[in-house]
Amino acid sequence: MKKVKKFFSDPLRVGVFLLGVSALILALIALSFYLKSMAYQSQEYSYKPNLYGICRYKTIIINAYNELKDVAVLDEEGSVLCSFDRIPPNSDEVCKVPSEGVYIIRAGEVKRVVICEKELMD
Repeated sequence: MKKVKKFFSDPLRVGVFLLGVSALILALIALSFYLKSMAYQSQEYSYKPNLYGICRYKTIIINAYNELKDVAVLDEEGSVLCSFDRIPPNSDEVCKVPSEGVYIIRAGEVKRVVICEKELMD
């Protein structure tokens, strides 16, 4: 008990002790922010799909974030409307479709559904 009382009676020792504790707390807070930002960045990249398709004015636009091979646009019955051997990364391709309806973009084993509806401005 005397040692504790003696330790806290010297203001210089108490000040150094408190500085050490505050430095430890700041380091833990910085580590927490760093780990949370790394987790957020890994989630951000994991949600990016390989391909994305949208239909505007009876035209399907295919956005490829990675290189795609054997890409085809199919109608509801499975007939091929357009096909592409390869779409380079970060590029687009277009496919004109005959009418409104549901179309399938197939790239290898991955399929995405695109709905073409009548545009509001028509």
